[in-house]
Amino acid sequence: MYANVYSIIWALTGLISLQSPSLCASFALPSSFRKFVHRSKGSTPLHSLPGLTILEDASKATGDSQLNVLNEIKLNKNLNTKALSDQLVDLDNAYPGGLKAYIEKSRSLLKKAVEGGNPFEGYTAQVPEGVDLSYGDDLDKYEEEGMRVAKDTVFVLVAGGLGERLGFSGIKVSLEPYTAYEGCYLSLYADFLKAVGSRTGKVPELVIMTSGDTDSATRDLLSSNSDFGLPRVTIIEQKKVPAISDVGGALALKDGAVETKPHGHGDVHHLLSKSGHLQRWEKEGVKKVAFIQDTNALVVNALLASLGVNEKESHAMTSICIPRFPGEAAGAVTLL
Repeated sequence: MYANVYSIIWALTGLISLQSPSLCASFALPSSFRKFVHRSKGSTPLHSLPGLTILEDASKATGDSQLNVLNEIKLNKNLNTKALSDQLVDLDNAYPGGLKAYIEKSRSLLKKAVEGGNPFEGYTAQVPEGVDLSYGDDLDKYEEEGMRVAKDTVFVLVAGGLGERLGFSGIKVSLEPYTAYEGCYLSLYADFLKAVGSRTGKVPELVIMTSGDTDSATRDLLSSNSDFGLPRVTIIEQKKVPAISDVGGALALKDGAVETKPHGHGDVHHLLSKSGHLQRWEKEGVKKVAFIQDTNALVVNALLASLGVNEKESHAMTSICIPRFPGEAAGAVTLL
């Protein structure tokens, strides 16, 4: 098996659609909650606020999962219901399928976690087929092919996290990758892309996915360094998702608002489609999209060869992996 080092290359052949299974109970929402008639201080009647209608509809579709939440909203006389409604609308728009799909997915995952089932039961893990990129003639051949297609590739950096686990309070892309390099991770990736441009005549576009925690600091880092000399940098911001307070999927409320939390890196695919960048790239003749982790300095040594593998082997998607020792505490790419 091979450990995934969080770098993926796409062949730009289409869009991704995700759907979640529905977990619906058969009992109905009590009539007292069907029409919101309570009015908080200085607020609009609850039944006329679109965000609360969204929450009520999501609750009906997910086994009355939000009964306690709706009751808390109804009884809180000092709640700014307009602000809460606006937040719910934003959260609904940010997730594929809206709050209903998010709550359904949360309930499904929490139910499986409580039951302790093994989703891989009945499968046998096997080492997948792949291409060995050890030093030699094959590596040179794939790198040459990768350089050829790099001019038609966009590089996407997922950079939504802070460096707290590393004892650093800032954004991770501002860290030094190693002591011998006078720069940060972001400048390292920029140097790589500029080097590609010097060989191909075109510096590839860099797209950075930020989050609410990193967006401002990332923009400041780019601005103060003139985008590190890159001609085209695009930023897309990953929105947070609602925090869940129980296994039934109820949204967590705090101080009159829905608590939110960062989501996974997988959001990048939805964001690229929703923002229109995939469609733009298709028109511009972009053939491939390469995804890289925010703090993976070594990936620049393998990106060109991996692009070459993706092209020569006609892969729809190529993952870069390293050999994994049995029992090693690392994720793995495997064939089931």
